[in-house]
Amino acid sequence: MPHAKKDRGFYGGSHWTAAGSEAPRRFWMATYFAKAVSPLRSATAIQNPVRPSHPLPEGLWRQAFRQQSVWLRAVKLGLTVGLLQAAINQGDHWVRGEVDKVVILKSIVSPLIGFTLVLFSAAQTWVQRTLEQTNS
Repeated sequence: MPHAKKDRGFYGGSHWTAAGSEAPRRFWMATYFAKAVSPLRSATAIQNPVRPSHPLPEGLWRQAFRQQSVWLRAVKLGLTVGLLQAAINQGDHWVRGEVDKVVILKSIVSPLIGFTLVLFSAAQTWVQRTLEQTNS
């Protein structure tokens, strides 16, 4: 009888495999979506994957970045906060006339960082709401 071990899997989910089995590496997706029949599963049992009733999150992320509301939120909040951050951090250099390449670069990068953070946050919110709507 082969020695059984518990493998944490690719996404941290747990599944049981036989020692030396290729299943965790080759079929991680099947074990990731598999539902446990009982907590006392057999060491050699590999269950059939369960197809989710909703689209996978990767497809939802692509859809989220196509939504006008996501981009508008990023422009309104992200660029506004980024410009405010640039004014606070580099404004004194602009007022004193101590403008060099570094100050210009920081003044451009600050709004872009704010925009990027809000863009991904808005996309994550859209994905989460979509998943909640499809599950209810």
